Amino acid sequence: MGCWLIRLAQIWIAREEGMCYDADKNTISDEDKYEYAGIVRATLSQYELIMLFYNAFSNPKFKEIIEKYALLQNLRVELLASQADIFLYKQKFSPDYSHSQDENRNMELEYRKSAFVHRQ
Repeated sequence: MGCWLIRLAQIWIAREEGMCYDADKNTISDEDKYEYAGIVRATLSQYELIMLFYNAFSNPKFKEIIEKYALLQNLRVELLASQADIFLYKQKFSPDYSHSQDENRNMELEYRKSAFVHRQ
């Protein structure tokens, strides 16, 4: 069991560092960055998405990338740890919740809607 956890941590760190590094490159177009993010997003299991959801609050740079590239787009909110989180993020998936509702709020411990829905 311990080896499996170590391997998962290694994969996780490699993905996180690679995504941060590539997102900072100016030589890659925004469309290519979003396409790469989509590939990363497609490889994540529901439980990895949940882990990413909570882990990124301790890494502001990665949280910013999650919001910019909608990395939590496939997240199943019913798997979140608390009822408060489930309630908050179900609202953000609603078509009635606009991106502007996240403005002028303390977003330090909360994701913007853009983490779940790509802003066209």
